[in-house]
Amino acid sequence: MKTSFSDRLKQARQLRGLTQQALARASGLSQSAIASYENGDRDSSRSARSLAHALDVEVDWLETGKGPMERTPLVYETHGRQSDKHSLREPQAVAWPFSIDPRRFAALSSDQLQFLDKWLEAYLDACQRGAKPPRATKRRS
Repeated sequence: MKTSFSDRLKQARQLRGLTQQALARASGLSQSAIASYENGDRDSSRSARSLAHALDVEVDWLETGKGPMERTPLVYETHGRQSDKHSLREPQAVAWPFSIDPRRFAALSSDQLQFLDKWLEAYLDACQRGAKPPRATKRRS
């Protein structure tokens, strides 16, 4: 069975558990644009790359239906903070350790991710030095 761009887009969005609005936020498009693509009112477009990135699928698959749907990215890895050793390797399957949906991280900008990475590294360093985590506070309504 041959599928269209709109079919593949909707399939990937539903597989990722995203609403049209959530995909719109993650891809930088409007919800009405997502709906138009899924309804077949618009053909695949220049937005295919941002949609594929937001859905974590291969661009070629989304545009043409050819090749694998799932991306298999190489990971650029450093060996320690101050090391000059770097390698390209296939990512290892690791269980997501947080209760927060990983797609929320995928929607962050590179500046936001860089800030979060530095904050998390500082927090982990403090924990490894024996610092106690702060007590949870009640949220104010």
